[in-house]
Amino acid sequence: MLSSRLWRRMSIGLFLSPEGLDRARQSMPSQTLEVSRSPNDFIETIRQRRHDVIILDPTLLDDSDVSALLGAIAQFETRLILYSRLSPVAARRIVELASPSVAAIVLRGFDDQPAGLANIVERSFVGAPTVRVLQLLRERLLLLPAHAQSALVGVFSERGIRSPKSLPSVAGISRRSLDRWLARSDLRPAGWFLRGADILRLASHARDALPLWDLTHAERFVEKRAVTRNVKAILDLSLGEFLEFAVNSPGVLADRLAVRAVVSNP
Repeated sequence: MLSSRLWRRMSIGLFLSPEGLDRARQSMPSQTLEVSRSPNDFIETIRQRRHDVIILDPTLLDDSDVSALLGAIAQFETRLILYSRLSPVAARRIVELASPSVAAIVLRGFDDQPAGLANIVERSFVGAPTVRVLQLLRERLLLLPAHAQSALVGVFSERGIRSPKSLPSVAGISRRSLDRWLARSDLRPAGWFLRGADILRLASHARDALPLWDLTHAERFVEKRAVTRNVKAILDLSLGEFLEFAVNSPGVLADRLAVRAVVSNP
């Protein structure tokens, strides 16, 4: 497992709320942290390629800032972590910013224990297949109402919503309501997405070379049989195929899940 300290010295750019800044400083006391004070300053740090990783609270941006940021990250190689409390406004911004540059989505107060946040920054050099699913489904997700967007962002965040029972308290929407909105957008129901996100997190554990027994305890699947059954149902892969992709090409798993998430796809 990753240690609670970052493995490497890094330069990290921050554009966060005061609460987020305090958490980042607690998590990474030995790292070089540069705080941006405005959206323009933040976007300029991207253009100048000053940092190894940039952590952003997307709720600090307005519509024009989002357009400028998307242009900057498309032009300059950027490793971006989106870090905010989950809210309809945050979810909308996260979906709008979904791109290959986004390495992780971290929900403040949910995903960000101090040691955990440091480890997320370290893992950002590898990238998360869960984030890629949001990128691939971006256009459909933008058509969903705010609380439905919040739910999907919560499901695919770093730790993620794991139970349908958590949807009302975390995302402000019941499973039944979410299922109705997903069906209208030709997407599979909430339970399918919950299992799919767990499978992609399982892939990240496999990439870290954890034994299968540890993998099955890391997520909701408590035995090899359940892992095999869920991988087949969600991705139409055998367990061996899944593990091979998880280690060598995890992006393929995200691509496959995003395609199968659309009900009308064959």
